[in-house]
Amino acid sequence: MASSVATLVAQLRAESGQFQATIAGAEASVQGLQNQTTTSSKIMSDAFIAVGAVAVYTLAKSADAAITLGTEVRQLQTITGASAEDMSRLIYAAHAVNVSFTQLQTGVVFLEKALQHNSAKVQQYGLSLYNADGSQKAFNQVLTEAVAAYQALPPGIARTTFAMDVFGRSGRAMIPVLNQGVEGLSKLEAAASDAGVVLTQSQVDASRQVTEAMARLSSAWQGFMV
Repeated sequence: MASSVATLVAQLRAESGQFQATIAGAEASVQGLQNQTTTSSKIMSDAFIAVGAVAVYTLAKSADAAITLGTEVRQLQTITGASAEDMSRLIYAAHAVNVSFTQLQTGVVFLEKALQHNSAKVQQYGLSLYNADGSQKAFNQVLTEAVAAYQALPPGIARTTFAMDVFGRSGRAMIPVLNQGVEGLSKLEAAASDAGVVLTQSQVDASRQVTEAMARLSSAWQGFMV
C-alpha cells in the first residue's frame, strides 16, 4: 500500500504545477470571452480569444489528470454536499488502495440513498444520517461511522455482507477502503494534504471553467470549419 501511495503522490505532484497554470489560463480565457462588446470588433476579438483558448487547450491536455480530479470532486460534492477539500482527500485515499473513482462514486451514491431513506440495511448497523439532536451529520462523519462499524465486525462473511448492504454493488470494491480502519483512512487523507493535491473550491470551479472554455473552443472551431 505504501508504494501505491508514494506513486500516486508523485503523479499528482507532477500534475499540480500544470493544474495551476491551467486555472490561470481558464480564468484569462473566460475573461476574454466576457469582453466581447461590439459587432465591429467581434472578428478581431474572436481571433485573439481563439489564440488564448488554444493555449488553454494545450495546458489542459498536459494537466488532464488535474482536470479530471476537479470533475470527480465536483461530482462527489453533488452527492454528499461535502467540501472540495474533503472529497479530494477521499478520492486520493480510494485511489491509493486501488479503488477506482467509478467504484467509489457508486458506493457513495448507494450509501447516501440508503441513509436518506432510512433503509433497514443501514439501520441494522446503527448507521443514521442524523445525530441524536436531529441535526444532519456531515458526510465525513457518516463515512467514519461506517468504517468503524465495519471494523467492529469479525473478518469474513460478516464484513463482506456489511460492505454489500451499505455500499451496494460497489461493496466488494470498497473493502480495501474499509480495511484501512478509521486511523488508516485518516492517514491516507492526511497524505493527500501533505502532497499538496487537495483542491479548494475555487480550483474545482476553475477546472469547470477550463472544461467549458474547451467546449466553446471546439464549437467555435467546428463553426469555422463549416
